Amino acid sequence: MWRRDWEANQLAETRKGAREKEVLAWWLCQHTTARRRWVSQRLGMGDESRVTQAIGRVKRGGPRELERLKSRLEQIYESNNEEVEA
Repeated sequence: MWRRDWEANQLAETRKGAREKEVLAWWLCQHTTARRRWVSQRLGMGDESRVTQAIGRVKRGGPRELERLKSRLEQIYESNNEEVEA
């Protein structure tokens, strides 16, 4: 599940194709102007083509776990925005 307190070194220790990384890569590319190469480097995903593939999987509605993680990340984002606006 999502952990807001992940450190950069913890991301680097998880596997390149981890579902959490795929959803984070999708989210970053949808909600920021970050380049795919930067996202790949920051998340420790290897080549930037992995980011492209991850975005495609998330957009297509891949495995249930991806959908669950995507929904959870969107909930976190929305709740943080509500707190900022309040």
